[in-house]
Amino acid sequence: MNRKKIICLLLLFLPFFSGPSSAYDLEKIAKEHLPNIFTYTDIPENMELKTLRGEIPYHMGQLSVMLSKSGKFAYGYVIKAELPMVGSDFLKPYFRQNLSVNEWRGLVRLNRLVMDENSPLRKGAEEIMRGWAAGILGNAAYEVKINLYEIEPYHRLSSDESYLYVAGSKIIYDVGGLEFPFYTRMYFFRNNGHIDLIMLITPDEGKNPLLYALDDLSKAAAKEAYATIMKGQDLSVLLAKDQV
Repeated sequence: MNRKKIICLLLLFLPFFSGPSSAYDLEKIAKEHLPNIFTYTDIPENMELKTLRGEIPYHMGQLSVMLSKSGKFAYGYVIKAELPMVGSDFLKPYFRQNLSVNEWRGLVRLNRLVMDENSPLRKGAEEIMRGWAAGILGNAAYEVKINLYEIEPYHRLSSDESYLYVAGSKIIYDVGGLEFPFYTRMYFFRNNGHIDLIMLITPDEGKNPLLYALDDLSKAAAKEAYATIMKGQDLSVLLAKDQV
């Protein structure tokens, strides 16, 4: 797939989620899969993320942790949304155990765009981060400078977990010379014919326990989403046979 086609496809879906996903309950999953030092609190109403191109519907909750030995408290917001079909169709082939040479090349091209600060894909990601800041700062957020650092490329969570892809970045919000460091990590997985997104946004300091928790939370959510097609079979076997 050539560079132009990748840009066109990703511009269609990355800045715009099609709506909040509701096939699984993250609050319930958190209680079942995370240690009791973590608390996930669902925010009942659906929300909209404002961008220059329109509004993005999503659902949100808060994940927090209290570390008993150090007494440190950390928190982050978890956004859950569904990618529209154009973006989902583009990403679906990557959620298999065995990728073709062309698919691996496609991932390389995709990540080159992620790393290129002048690419439309990178600009779209910055627009999403600015839209999230608008929920706190109001219209003043559109004057905020946003810089992405230490970018984690789009990749499988691990070599044997092809059902879940991740990407992440440190975000520096520059408000009139004052810098506020945050971190975001995004998790992508298939769910009933489309791709779901779970995204963490948290202050950069103290993020590590939350990232470990989001790994486990997202893996459990993805497996729950896959459960309807697994029918008692092992997920890794289905992925290896390209049956999902």
